[in-house]
Amino acid sequence: MEIKPGTFTFYVGILSLVVSLLLIYVLISGWQIDEKGEFFSVLGMFIFFFFCSIYLLTHHYNYRILIHEKYMIITNERKKRKEIYWNEIEKVGYNKSFNMFIIFSNGKKTRISSIYPHFLNFIDKSKFSPKLKEVLVENKPDSADL
Repeated sequence: MEIKPGTFTFYVGILSLVVSLLLIYVLISGWQIDEKGEFFSVLGMFIFFFFCSIYLLTHHYNYRILIHEKYMIITNERKKRKEIYWNEIEKVGYNKSFNMFIIFSNGKKTRISSIYPHFLNFIDKSKFSPKLKEVLVENKPDSADL
């Protein structure tokens, strides 16, 4: 099974790239930029949108979670691969501040964004931390709501 980013990240990345190209056009043409403060404001917005677009597009094309019978392989944006065997997982936690799952295995931490919760179906529930169990209960829809 392969878990990968949805098309939303691609579209937002393309939109950010278009906005950054429009901002670079404004910078190059000098269109209605009269003061230094305006120049630095447009330059800052260009840098922000450009780097957001680069990150989102590389995330869309490179990030993958491959689920196998005995292990999973996580490939990040820089194509760095990490194999985690199911039997080596010590604990799976949750960080509310960054909204990320944290897998503890072999004394190392691996962080996975909370937009990819599908991998949790393959991990033994006894390895879930109390904080993760609490978050899963909060986000579970009630049968009365359906």
